[in-house]
Amino acid sequence: MKILFFSTYFYPYISGITTSPYSLLSHLAKKNNVSVLTFPHLSHLSNSEQINGIQAIRMPYFFRLSKGFISPQSLFFFLRHVRRSDLVILNIPNFEGLFLAFISFLFRKKIYSLFNCKVFLGQGIMSSIINYGLNLSIYIQLLLSEKILTYTKDYVTNISMPNIFLKKRIVTLIFVLLLVSLILLTACEIDGEAKRLPIGKRESFFSKLLSLFSRKVKTCAEQSGTICIGGDPCNGKWLK
Repeated sequence: MKILFFSTYFYPYISGITTSPYSLLSHLAKKNNVSVLTFPHLSHLSNSEQINGIQAIRMPYFFRLSKGFISPQSLFFFLRHVRRSDLVILNIPNFEGLFLAFISFLFRKKIYSLFNCKVFLGQGIMSSIINYGLNLSIYIQLLLSEKILTYTKDYVTNISMPNIFLKKRIVTLIFVLLLVSLILLTACEIDGEAKRLPIGKRESFFSKLLSLFSRKVKTCAEQSGTICIGGDPCNGKWLK
């Protein structure tokens, strides 16, 4: 499957809305063709590079507005890459993905929105104007999406979102590899003391733990309508 992911910011930018998708895409890239359209948040970053199996493409822009990028040039990149893709995933919040969502919809591509959070920029006049435009863009992207992916369903249902989005198919992401990565960085409690396993035993131990945890998560997901990284048990199968 050819997956096109859009995010205003991407690795090596570090934040909550970049690290989790990076873990997800790294897993999907093992058996899928994954491309990322993003912007260079640092001037020295290359226009295109391979990152852990992911093809990262950084689009040029004219200037920045707040944390956004004003980039008419991105339309050419959207047109070029949407035609080659089977699935388009929008990393929300963003403003720039609005045009990608329209183009994907016109080409009848599957659109998923990875909804990280809603943005509140403050009470100032300029902040309010930017916030309004950003949220309008987000609402349209969600409206054009077939599925809304979120970390917890209660977050989406409890923030002030139009009811029309709550009627869409909302599925919850369980980042198995991310969770296990965090476990690897923590100390193992043995006999009441925080000790770290030897490197050799640690690798074997966590390999077995990952296998066991993945089976448990898959069983739970199939029963509760949850989507796990690399798969969609809602449809009774895992993405290959």
